[in-house]
Amino acid sequence: RCQGKLLAYTATNNECPSEPPKEGDLIVNPGFPPSIPCDYALVVSSGQLVELNIEFLEANECCDYLEIFEGPIASMNHLMEIRTGTDTGIITTKTSNVMTVTWVPGGAVDVRGFKMTFKGIDP
Repeated sequence: RCQGKLLAYTATNNECPSEPPKEGDLIVNPGFPPSIPCDYALVVSSGQLVELNIEFLEANECCDYLEIFEGPIASMNHLMEIRTGTDTGIITTKTSNVMTVTWVPGGAVDVRGFKMTFKGIDP
């Protein structure tokens, strides 16, 4: 169970979503706080860029991380790897309306994982 300033949230589903998230959806790792690896395709309208807001990340720096890619899985370019909560914030694609986010829990002992949202923005 994660408790923020105005938020208490526990995911009830312990599997990756079968449908891509929509703009503005709260996205958490499956079973938040327990960790299950998952890929998320974040898609916005054609002509827009994806703006990802990582609101929370608690991971074991040695083993757990979010990997951020520009583009769909078949043709993605690596943007960054995030291992600590100090690296959270806003990440934007440079040219694509698709961002792929991969949660890789390598150990995830006593960590809560992540919480994020995304939206489309004009270039």
